[in-house]
Amino acid sequence: MHEAASRSAVSRLLRRHGIAHLPVEADPATPHKPFKLYEPDYLHMDIKHLPKMPDEAEWRYSKRTIK
Repeated sequence: MHEAASRSAVSRLLRRHGIAHLPVEADPATPHKPFKLYEPDYLHMDIKHLPKMPDEAEWRYSKRTIK
């Protein structure tokens, strides 16, 4: 393939040869499973002190909570 080919030229070439899209799998190897719902009984919280930047007056925090 020519290095200077534009994205649109490559797209037209692939469509012309019928290989513009990846094949769709009829039966995926790993079927989708829904998440199991649990009763809320445990709470995990992470708090991280972010570095104070020279132009900031206060410290910042990053918080993440997992139920």
